[in-house]
Amino acid sequence: MEHKRISSVLELSRYNVGETAYWVTLRYKQPLPELKEDDEWMCQIHPKTLYEHGPFKKYWPYRNKLPKLHHLDFSGLVGILTSEFVVEAFEIADVIRSNQTGEFYYVNYDEEWMPEGYLFDTAPAARRELTRLVKMVRKWAEDHAVSS
Repeated sequence: MEHKRISSVLELSRYNVGETAYWVTLRYKQPLPELKEDDEWMCQIHPKTLYEHGPFKKYWPYRNKLPKLHHLDFSGLVGILTSEFVVEAFEIADVIRSNQTGEFYYVNYDEEWMPEGYLFDTAPAARRELTRLVKMVRKWAEDHAVSS
């Protein structure tokens, strides 16, 4: 029995450049505009100002007032509330192996990267993960609802 020698450890990766995997990601429901130099101060003061008085005002999708939170908490919550989970094709543009863990990372053509274990072979498998994530968020909201 003859063994084939590998020429690169990258041959051991699950996916290769040019192949397609699938992933679940959060995307803004509507792309936010680029900030003008005159508006950058709003990020430094508090990102809430971008939605109250600034260029993001029309992107707040709710009739409710904006949350009154610390700027880090505000950014996290508003980021989720103005986004949606989507399943996307992840076109492999590059394969990278971690020197520390040996894990493979993949980069797509938009220069977004993802570890091997977080990509899916098929769109239906990624949709099952999306459903699982939605259930997790729903459960978190139910578990943390405060009754008066």
